[in-house]
Amino acid sequence: MVTFSVALLCFCFVISNPWTRIIVGLTSALVVALTVLSLRTAWGSRNAWKEWVDGLLPSLVGPLQRVRGSVERLILFVPGVVESLRNCLASRVQGGAGNV
Repeated sequence: MVTFSVALLCFCFVISNPWTRIIVGLTSALVVALTVLSLRTAWGSRNAWKEWVDGLLPSLVGPLQRVRGSVERLILFVPGVVESLRNCLASRVQGGAGNV
């Protein structure tokens, strides 16, 4: 993310007009300030890493469970679609063979 941000900033500051540079510069300064403030607050607590890991697990498990549910629904849905296509093609082939 840092590399992408640096590349984007280089692009914005090299090929842009002054207003774009001002807006991108102020926004980038705000993002950096809030990031530093967040890191400072997190490391200021006594159990920073434990709190971070405890908060990380639920934030990973929730989206992964949603993805798993979507994949399970897709797995149940695909065989029905395949069977419908197979039946449709079979009926077209049988109908087309009678006309020849």
